[in-house]
Amino acid sequence: MKQAGQLVLTPFPYTDLSGAKLRPVLMLRQSPRFDDWLVCMISSRIEQAEAGFDEVLQPADSDFNKS
Repeated sequence: MKQAGQLVLTPFPYTDLSGAKLRPVLMLRQSPRFDDWLVCMISSRIEQAEAGFDEVLQPADSDFNKS
């Protein structure tokens, strides 16, 4: 059963739509009318982080252990 807070693998398409790759996401909230979900993509590729947009968790962060 799907529920908010779960980590799941879901296919994300390549930018050129030539295929897709399974990626981890955090399930945030389900649509009230459909089986669609708002998700947050999880990545370890911090060199691709966008300043002011992506949230990078660091071991020195006070809430890191809760993540």
